Amino acid sequence: MRLVALNSPLTGNLGSIHSVNTLCRTQARAMGIRDDYKAFLSHHLQDLIDIVQPMYRTNMPIVNLR
Repeated sequence: MRLVALNSPLTGNLGSIHSVNTLCRTQARAMGIRDDYKAFLSHHLQDLIDIVQPMYRTNMPIVNLR
């Protein structure tokens, strides 16, 4: 699992989880990365357990993109 910061600072008022996920995908594609990126955020509509698939929840390192 790779953890990547967005390319620009944000205010924190990011709207919905869907809009944040879209922002992640847009910035990844702008960098030439075609993988599917999702926001690593907890929200009342989504928890981190919803983002990380069961097979990756144990013994999986989280590393920086570089």
